Amino acid sequence: MTEWEVVGVVAALIALVTGVTAPIVKLNITIARLAAVVDSLAKNYDSFLAKSHETHTKIHGRIDEVEKRVDDHEIRIDRLEQSKGGG
Repeated sequence: MTEWEVVGVVAALIALVTGVTAPIVKLNITIARLAAVVDSLAKNYDSFLAKSHETHTKIHGRIDEVEKRVDDHEIRIDRLEQSKGGG
């Protein structure tokens, strides 16, 4: 093998290593970014669930209050109807 053949083989190996290494490095960077985004989304989702639960609790409390008022009104209406019908 001549010197130029050795230089050519070494250059080919360097090109091969560079050609394989560059996409792997880019892939690792992309995976790291995606992992960070997923972590952020998970935290935001947990926060959303907590706020959603709080909101639903408030809504159900208001619904319960309205149901009590409706029940009170029904009782009053029944009493009025009975007093007018029996009176």
